[in-house]
Order: sequence, then C-alpha cells, then structure tokens
Amino acid sequence: MPKLAESNNPVFLKAKEIFGSHEKAALWLEKSNPDLNGNTPLTLLNSQSGSEQVMDVLTRIEHGVYFYNYTSLDHFTETHPISGTKHPVMSD
Repeated sequence: MPKLAESNNPVFLKAKEIFGSHEKAALWLEKSNPDLNGNTPLTLLNSQSGSEQVMDVLTRIEHGVYFYNYTSLDHFTETHPISGTKHPVMSD
C-alpha cells in the first residue's frame, strides 16, 4: 500500500491540492467511497487501473461534476447558504 508521506504520488498530490492539506487528503483517501464500490481510495493505489479510478473521482470533485457525501467529514465542509448543500472546504 502506498505511503501517504510519499509526496511524489500524483494521486496524493491531487487530493492534497483539492482538499487543501495533507491531513484532509489523507482522511479522504482512507475513507470508503461509494463511487469506488465501497473501497477506500488508498487501497486502489496498488494498481494502475485503481489509481486511474481514484484520479477520476478527484477530477470530478475538482470540477464539480461529482460530489462525494461528506457527512462524516462535517468539520471539513461548509453549507451553501441558499441550497443548504455541503461542499468541501478547499483550504485551511
């Protein structure tokens, strides 16, 4: 399993860029994701196809196409004042 401390991992770098910190990226990578058949993104990084799947989810989050359910990460979310939907806080 890849080490999160390996800053040269492109998937981890993308997650860190999107979520704004090492800690938030690590938390997302270690949480099961329904769009990855319930797998944690971290467990999929052992293969090229798994890494591509995780990168695809991150790209969709980045561009607002895909929105992961962050209910268990409430301290990393903000609520939109009009729609009431939660979205990730991108930086500290």
